[in-house]
Amino acid sequence: MEKINSDTGQENTPEKYDFEKSFSKREIIDFFGTDLEIIDIKPEHLKTDIPILIAPGWGETIDTFKDSIRVLVEGGRRVLSLDHPRHGNEMKDVDPDLREVYGPEDELRKALALIEILNERISGKADVIAHSEGGINTAIAAMLQAEKFHTVVFANAGGFMGKDSFLGLTGRFSMSTIREAIDSVFTYDPERRSRIQQTLSGLTKYIASNPVRATKESMAISATQVEGVLGYLHEVGVGVVVVCGEGDSVFPIERVNKMLEEKHVDALVPMQGTHNEIFYDPVRYMGAIEAKIEELNSRKVSESNPKL
Repeated sequence: MEKINSDTGQENTPEKYDFEKSFSKREIIDFFGTDLEIIDIKPEHLKTDIPILIAPGWGETIDTFKDSIRVLVEGGRRVLSLDHPRHGNEMKDVDPDLREVYGPEDELRKALALIEILNERISGKADVIAHSEGGINTAIAAMLQAEKFHTVVFANAGGFMGKDSFLGLTGRFSMSTIREAIDSVFTYDPERRSRIQQTLSGLTKYIASNPVRATKESMAISATQVEGVLGYLHEVGVGVVVVCGEGDSVFPIERVNKMLEEKHVDALVPMQGTHNEIFYDPVRYMGAIEAKIEELNSRKVSESNPKL
């Protein structure tokens, strides 16, 4: 039904949904005295009351996920994401015991940022898609406050390979970045070329904005392993999906598979593509993730309501 403006007698038609306009709106949440920039987009037609929070990895921002977010929103999901602060918030006000148990500090900071969004903007639980380093701080956040997590998708996530080293991680990441830069030159797909260039440009800006913090974060990634968290999440009823790129040289699928215990994972989804394929082929990648989330969530409903 169209609404009428009682003052003018003119018909008030609802504002037409515009993804670009919604995506451009950034909100600020106070995070231990630092501005935490977030995005919160609601679709034109909501498919479920459970929102999705995207946890970005090292060198990734809201803009890096733009096309991936579009796929989810246009599929009927409310989507939130964030840019992790590049300055300030040195964790001085955080309980020292938390830092001792859940460090390194750089991963704990990001985990607490995720929790801040979940508590500030989401009344119930959320599905979380965590990419790359985002898998580490999401695992920590879920350990701290599991009741806010419905299903977690660890997509090409760090922390699941066993013992790693800073030099090993840096070498793998550097080679992966070089290959993607070459791919952007030789690909015949203009959209893929544009997405690769945008991702690499965002990475450069991320590092340049605070080189010291970026280095500390990368060292924290290599030093942190969280595969043991999956058993706890499974035990408390959080859905666990692990997505691995078959061509991911940063966190190779072979090494991830060796560390995972099948009983702690609801679904293991191998996908064609590189570490950052989630950005370069968002329709295929996010489509597969969303389908797996829906399948798992439907299974949960059936198990809790056997008569359905």
